[in-house]
Amino acid sequence: MHVKRLLSLLLTALLAVTVLASCAGHSDFSKEAADALNNAQTIVHFSTDSQLTKALKDSLKDNVQPDDVRNAMAADKNLQALLTDGCQLDVFAVRANTVKDAAESIAQNIASIASGKKSEGKAAMVLADNGYYYAAVLTCRDSNSSVSDDGSEDPAPDPGYIQTAPNSYTITTNEGFAALVDEKLQTSELESTNIKLECNVALPTNWPYSMTYSGTFDGQNHIVSGIECTGGSNYSGMFGTLTGTVKNCRFAGVSVSGGNYTGAVAGYNDGNIKNCSVLSGHVSGAMGTGGITGVNAGTISNCDVAAAVSSTDWGIGGIAGQNSSGSSITDCHVSGNISSHSDTLGGIVGINFGTISSSHTTGTITGTKVVGGIVGQNDSFVEACYATGSINGTNTVGGLVANNSGTLKACYSSATVTCSGTGYLGGIVANNNGGNVVTCYSTGAVTGTTPSDEYIGGVSGLNTGTITACYTTSSIGTQSPSTTGALVGWNNNGSIHTCYWGNSLDDPCGIDTGSSTETSEIGTSLTWEQATEKMNSESGSGIQFVYHNDGQAPTLPI
Repeated sequence: MHVKRLLSLLLTALLAVTVLASCAGHSDFSKEAADALNNAQTIVHFSTDSQLTKALKDSLKDNVQPDDVRNAMAADKNLQALLTDGCQLDVFAVRANTVKDAAESIAQNIASIASGKKSEGKAAMVLADNGYYYAAVLTCRDSNSSVSDDGSEDPAPDPGYIQTAPNSYTITTNEGFAALVDEKLQTSELESTNIKLECNVALPTNWPYSMTYSGTFDGQNHIVSGIECTGGSNYSGMFGTLTGTVKNCRFAGVSVSGGNYTGAVAGYNDGNIKNCSVLSGHVSGAMGTGGITGVNAGTISNCDVAAAVSSTDWGIGGIAGQNSSGSSITDCHVSGNISSHSDTLGGIVGINFGTISSSHTTGTITGTKVVGGIVGQNDSFVEACYATGSINGTNTVGGLVANNSGTLKACYSSATVTCSGTGYLGGIVANNNGGNVVTCYSTGAVTGTTPSDEYIGGVSGLNTGTITACYTTSSIGTQSPSTTGALVGWNNNGSIHTCYWGNSLDDPCGIDTGSSTETSEIGTSLTWEQATEKMNSESGSGIQFVYHNDGQAPTLPI
């Protein structure tokens, strides 16, 4: 602002010199000088005015003090047309040897005329008989400028956002966020606008929930509220589809009710979601519903969900309904309750075709069939995850995974696992369907609550795959005619190797038509310390059991 003011003042003074030349009969230079000055700056448009020059000359006939000269000019009836609202007249007098010196001296004394948003100016300057240079400067502001009655500039209204780069903005007020959204909707640029928050915001009512967002939305750990997407449409969430990045956001009071592919942050994520928390609210949908996203085809990391998540169809998870091939979910936590009237649900993911690691659940998970503490249906890789809380279903219920056709490694469950119907029930896996379970354990109670044809095990209800270096201390409660085993209810052509139990049951398997080697109950001929050494030797590299020299079962450092 100071640079602009100084430029304006200097240019005004130079123009006043030109007017002086006009008084001496050199008026032919005025137009050229004015054009040159206006080409050199755009702050104020100056021009000469014969009435202003005449009024200055007339006022100097009887006055020498600048204030008296100004008052006389202001009373000049021929000048009234120029002295309109928003215009300011200033008069200065300086003694100088040359016109140039006079201009420079006047430039130092006319800072007051630079206040406010001036859009045009007129100037006159004469050399009086007393040897002083007198300059009269008239400046006017446009009707849209913000200038107080005393001539000082009022602060410009705060827009509530700052542009930091092309199509990139930092939000400083909630009103600014709403204004930016409205502006970008009009230019169809919101989908790619980069937004960084420096305050809590609420989504405005015109927020386009169905959009595909390719920018970066950085909440900087501020709260985003007002997510109300309740139309029942497919691809429902703050963003219908995400191909960009959402990070460092805390979402509060979410209310999302969609169709297929529904999540608080995105219906479908093909981008990156990290360091985000869904603090409260409810997410409900149909096929493919998750607390963060309905379907994850990108990456999700360091996210938490405390909101309730529910579905009327299959494929529901606390983080994502489905984790697609090549995608990943890492370091996530779900404490909210997960429920479905249909099947295939998990505390983290309903159906997994990608990678899930270092994640855990602590809430209550309730469904019909294929219910898992971490994953409902696992067809890929799960590592370093654990479940506490409660897992409940009517068929095929597992502490970590319901149906496992992939790999489950270095995970544990201390959750209570309950099945009120038929099928398979396991402390770690309900049905190890050709999958691989290694270095896992369970400690939570496993209970079948109704007399039914169930297969129940501390590790797995049914095993047609491979179980290696695992143990269980889960108590098993059941009613006849269920088939129970300390490790596996029915080992159907599967392999169980180097696995141990401490749950007071006698046999490792209720029915064993497969291969069971190096299985033993702790306390008969083997201690937990010895079992730990054997399991770690069998599991090889990677995360291993830790024995704490207390005679108790080992744990995993996850």
